[in-house]
Amino acid sequence: MKYLRLTLLGLALLLGPGNAAAQLIVSAPIAERSSRRQISHQTTMSKLKSRARQLLDRGVKEQALTTKLVDQNLNLHREWYASLREVSATVRQYERVRRIFENQGRIIELYARNVSRLHQQPGLRPEQIQATQRAYAGLIEESVGILDDLQVVLQPGHAQMTDAQRLKYINRIDERMQHHLALVIYFTRRNTALAAEQARQAAERRKIHELYGASP
Repeated sequence: MKYLRLTLLGLALLLGPGNAAAQLIVSAPIAERSSRRQISHQTTMSKLKSRARQLLDRGVKEQALTTKLVDQNLNLHREWYASLREVSATVRQYERVRRIFENQGRIIELYARNVSRLHQQPGLRPEQIQATQRAYAGLIEESVGILDDLQVVLQPGHAQMTDAQRLKYINRIDERMQHHLALVIYFTRRNTALAAEQARQAAERRKIHELYGASP
């Protein structure tokens, strides 16, 4: 911090009168805090994306997710939201920011809960289970991409956005995440219905086989 102040002071003395130097000395700590804040946001988002990808890998390879992994991901959500609140009081109190993270958390919870149920469905063939897991993986990747867009609000190039502009941007992201959650819910219900229907058909074939000796 001291080195940064001395450097800015020397630059101000070279560029102009004392008022410029005073202004730089006052603004330097603010700029440094802002820079540290940006780095913190970016680091947290990187951790979140990394965790999401780990969840995907484990879901596909191990065919189930543990509650611990889901909880860790949701903790990263809370950490990122806590950093985001520092932007302004208006953003801090804005309900949609929290809802974006909650909805993405619900998407991961749906995946974690249903990917384990897939293997308990006797009506689904192995290739159907694998295809469903890949589809879930793609949906989660897309939801992480939506969070990526939220990061733009805090990037240095957007530091001059007004609160009104920032909230309008957040509104669009919130609507996209809500739509994505609805898509995941629909996909989950469709797969549940498909598994139930195939299980029913398999039971009917077994009954026919028992009654008439025909091949199921």
